[in-house]
Amino acid sequence: MTNELDLHPYRFLLLDDAFEASLSTDEVADFGSMSEVEFRCRIELIGIMKSMWCRWRSAGAEVFDFAPEMSVITGSQVVDIEGETARWLEGTIYVNFGKAAGLNVDGSDVWIDGAYLEPGDAAGAINVVFVCDAPRPPSQTLRTAMIAQSRIISAVLDTSDAKLSELTGDAEILDRAPIASLAASVMYGLSEMQCLSPADVLPSRTARSFLH
Repeated sequence: MTNELDLHPYRFLLLDDAFEASLSTDEVADFGSMSEVEFRCRIELIGIMKSMWCRWRSAGAEVFDFAPEMSVITGSQVVDIEGETARWLEGTIYVNFGKAAGLNVDGSDVWIDGAYLEPGDAAGAINVVFVCDAPRPPSQTLRTAMIAQSRIISAVLDTSDAKLSELTGDAEILDRAPIASLAASVMYGLSEMQCLSPADVLPSRTARSFLH
C-alpha cells in the first residue's frame, strides 16, 4: 500500500520546512565543500522545483501512483501507445514511478522517483520536472537538504515522438540518468492515466493537510 508521505510532493514539503527552519536560526549555515557556483546553481534549481510544486498544489494536488505497474517497462527506451496523450492534460499533476521502475542514476544510489507534468506551450508538448530519491543520510545538514531539493531534471516532452528536449538540472543527475527511459516512463504513465477513473487518483486531502 502506498504511503503518501513517501511520495515526493510530501517529502519535498517536509524537507522544505526543515530547510527554512534551519536557515532562520542564528547559526552560521554550513554548506560543507559546496562552491559558490554550485550553491547558486542549486538555488536556481530549488526555485524551479518550488514553482512547479506550487502549481501542482494550486491545480488540486493530484498524485498518480504507478509504482506497482512500472516494473513491466523497466529498462524500456520506447513505449508505443495510441491516442493523443497530451490532449486531456489541463493542469499540473504528479506521477509516481517508484524505485521498481529501474530509473537509476549510474554510479550512485540515487534514482528518478517521479515527475511533475503540465501542459507545454506547443501542441502535444508537456513540461516535465523529474525528481529523485535516495537512501536517507544518517544526519541531515543544510548541505544535504539543499542537494536533495535540487536533484531535478527539467525538460519538455514532445508526445508526438516521445523525445525530451530543453533538458536542464543537476549536472551529475543529467549526465548519468537514463534519458530515453525517462521519456518512455512518462509516455507509459500518460497512457495509463487515460484509463483511470477519478477514484483511482490518490486523494488530494492528504496534500492539503500539509499546506500553510
